[in-house]
Amino acid sequence: MTKKFGMRQETALEMLDEVLQGKAIDEKDHNGMLDFYARLMSVHSFATETKKADDFENKLVVKTIVEKKLPFLKDKWAKKVVRYRKKNCSDLKFADFLDFIDEEQTISEMLSGYTCDFV
Repeated sequence: MTKKFGMRQETALEMLDEVLQGKAIDEKDHNGMLDFYARLMSVHSFATETKKADDFENKLVVKTIVEKKLPFLKDKWAKKVVRYRKKNCSDLKFADFLDFIDEEQTISEMLSGYTCDFV
């Protein structure tokens, strides 16, 4: 299967086309974020397996994902990128972006368990 699909000349955005369909994920939809994260991981793993992962190391790929599916994370991601660049003089990898989504999903899930009874 890897040999068959690995021969395709698809870009990262073409590989992500199906994952990016539909509306943006709501900030409080931790289950939707978990599903999206799993699908994104699956596509990236397949790209790695077929020697196409380098195409994911493109700022446009992450920008497109954030704008289409996770717009509520735009500011947090931008801050993380700026801090990393200042400290390391290099860019984050796509794997770092996946870790970021995983962390944000976990935070969202934890926060959903808290209720505000301050009224």
